[in-house]
Parts: sequence; C-alpha cells; structure tokens
Amino acid sequence: MERKEILDKVREHVPFVWDTSRVEFGGTHVPLDESVIRTHKWQNGWREEGHLLLDANLQPTGKLYHVHTNGARGIEPWEEEKDFQGGEPCYLLAWDIKFDTDEEEYAALYRIEK
Repeated sequence: MERKEILDKVREHVPFVWDTSRVEFGGTHVPLDESVIRTHKWQNGWREEGHLLLDANLQPTGKLYHVHTNGARGIEPWEEEKDFQGGEPCYLLAWDIKFDTDEEEYAALYRIEK
C-alpha cells in the first residue's frame, strides 16, 4: 500500500470537523505502551487529543484509555478502557482537534521504530 493510501485509510480514526483536513506522515516514533484519547467538552464545543496505536493492517491494537472531562461544575472526569485484539503496534496516529474554532486541525501518522 502506498503512503497516500495509508494516510487516507487512517483518516477514519480521527474525528475531523472539516472534510478538507488530512493526516500527514510524521516520520518515526518510539514505542508506547498504550493508546490514550482525551476528550474535553464544554458548552458549545469540545477538544480531543489522541494517541492511537495501529497494527500493520492500520487497525487499533492494544489497550486504549479514553479520558472524558466536562467543563460543567460538579461533573467529575471519567475513563473508559478498551482492549483491541490487533497485532503488534506498527504505527502511532496522533491528533489534536478542537471544535468550534478557527484553529487548524492536526493529525500525523508515525511509524514505530524500536
């Protein structure tokens, strides 16, 4: 699979707001133990930062921690865990998306090197 096809395929894992946003290739990255997604919501908006491990088939693999926070008073953060049964992590997909803003959406795919 060519680089453009890979970047197009992993785009489905990123919660982009705009259709024109795309994933860039970021080079190499050291291995991580787990995937983490942080979603913060407030009135009329949200922000999400993610680091998702992908296997050779570009599917999530390993343990994922999804941390949710809310700007409303009295609502405590909560966490969800999910285990993916994919293969060995080969890629790291990282993103930073903010809804209801003019900030640029960012997503990059890194090849994991040990």
